[in-house]
Amino acid sequence: MIIAQQLLTFGWQEYLIISLLILTIIALIKEYFPIEITLFIAGIIPVILGIVPTDKFFYSIANETVVTIAMLFIVVKAFETSGLIHVISKSFLPKGKSHIQSLFFLLSPVGVLSAFLNNTPIVMVLVPIIRKWALEKKLSPSLFLIPISFAAMLGGTCTLIGTSTNLVINGLLQAANPAFGLSFFEIGKIGFFCAVAGLLFLIFFSKYLLPVRVDPDLALPEEMKKMMSQFRILPGSSLIGKSIKEIGQNILKGSFSILEITRDSNRIEAPRAHVVIQENDVITFLGELNQIAALHAIEGLESVADPKFNLDKLASHYFEYTITANSSLVGKTLKRVNFRIRYGGSVFAIYRQGSYHIGNISELPLRAGDILMVLSSKEHDEKEFVSNRDIFTLLPSKEIPLFSKKKSFTVALIMIAMVVLATSYTSMMIASIIAAVSLILFRIVTPRKAFEAINWNLLVMIIGGLTLSKALEVTNVAKYIAHGFLPLLGKNPYFFVATIFICTTIFTELITNTAAVLILFPIFFTGLSLITVPSLDVVHALAITVAIAGSCSFLTPIGYQTNAIVFGPGGYKYTDYFKIGLPLNLIILILCTFLIPIIWGIS
Repeated sequence: MIIAQQLLTFGWQEYLIISLLILTIIALIKEYFPIEITLFIAGIIPVILGIVPTDKFFYSIANETVVTIAMLFIVVKAFETSGLIHVISKSFLPKGKSHIQSLFFLLSPVGVLSAFLNNTPIVMVLVPIIRKWALEKKLSPSLFLIPISFAAMLGGTCTLIGTSTNLVINGLLQAANPAFGLSFFEIGKIGFFCAVAGLLFLIFFSKYLLPVRVDPDLALPEEMKKMMSQFRILPGSSLIGKSIKEIGQNILKGSFSILEITRDSNRIEAPRAHVVIQENDVITFLGELNQIAALHAIEGLESVADPKFNLDKLASHYFEYTITANSSLVGKTLKRVNFRIRYGGSVFAIYRQGSYHIGNISELPLRAGDILMVLSSKEHDEKEFVSNRDIFTLLPSKEIPLFSKKKSFTVALIMIAMVVLATSYTSMMIASIIAAVSLILFRIVTPRKAFEAINWNLLVMIIGGLTLSKALEVTNVAKYIAHGFLPLLGKNPYFFVATIFICTTIFTELITNTAAVLILFPIFFTGLSLITVPSLDVVHALAITVAIAGSCSFLTPIGYQTNAIVFGPGGYKYTDYFKIGLPLNLIILILCTFLIPIIWGIS
């Protein structure tokens, strides 16, 4: 009845914001656009229409959360450029003789480091290192990669800067009331218990819940042999004098990839589109088996009985990349993004959920976690190839920064000073600004590298989400939705925490953690205000419940960035995350449900 009465009092602004919220959630679930674009559009529309004042939009841009996250990206970059993060990561290599000991020595430091640094670059650095180590030990990397991702997420629940989700929650709290802000270790009061329990679960039980999968590198040669053929160009062949581009468009119709041309004992790997076919060339084709007959029908082609092609995975012409969760390539095809011209390499195979796609893959829509097997006609230059956050390398980097004791000591000292300042003397924003500026002044990071280190996509997402949250507040739509949630929240503190946790978890798995927190927290906070006059402890209990649930996204590979990073390299399927993630989520849910009301004194 109350809801019906509210609907009758709504004007066009309220109906517009409700419609915009529904469309935004649908767009996020269906992934029509990149997440940051969806949220920014959803946030800017109310500003353009005058529903949200312009000064509120500029407040979102200059929000403490946005500034803090930007500065922390520079701090993480300093760890990379000094070589410190690579040295630390290599020290993570398991030293124990048993599987349990190996996981203990691997996951414990990952959890500790992730409490103070962004966990995404930590996992990015570790994946190729652990993958190489596992293969050398004749172990399956799939037994280690999901635990690394989960350990990094659990470690992030221990401090304010552990994840961007924690900082977003803190920004929303401060926007409601500056006095509501979280202290540096506030979330650690429950996060420590969650991290310890989660790590113990992974160390002792992950082996029984994770699959033993063949690494993509080991399976690739056999798959290629099944789908590879070589042909010699005979005198008078109709292909002589034609370029690779002409052959691909007019004769092969995109059904095959040309891996290599052998010409006078010289190998041309991944020949470029302008290369012209000559007499006696030996061409290595890769494609679907049922289409090989089409090659035999081409005049002037002679099949080579014993193909000699061998894929050298150590060569600088070969490299592997995985597509990140928030990549702009998701949903697009190789042909649409003009991959070869844009990135300087030719994709000859895509590894997805334990199986290969080889041959006619130019029209195959790309997904987060896909591994792209790439050949280039020139030596691979990592700096030239990857200039954004759409993809990252899976092979051990050939350009590891030189370790500098002096720089590393300076970085560690500045990091410690930042934590001390944030815990005792000033806000997290001021502490992070001092740290970032100091790193630039001491020439640990150049201004250009500092600018490039900032994940602008994430900042745009947060700005859009903060503005949308303000639109929900000023139009009272948040209050309307909260009225519908009130019966679910109840008055029992344990039931209250459990409900908030479950709702946030579901949304996180559907639309990623940051987007879920930005949309849900204003509604939950408004609902809390309708139940009672929110005290500091109650507000913190609510905020930390949402933060923990948003950070512990274990059920799918798309809910959290690190899950998508290990998805392809581990050869995982969606169900693998659910099998190990569900019991871990239940452990965190139980801990939060019973400990948060006790720790923050909710009655």
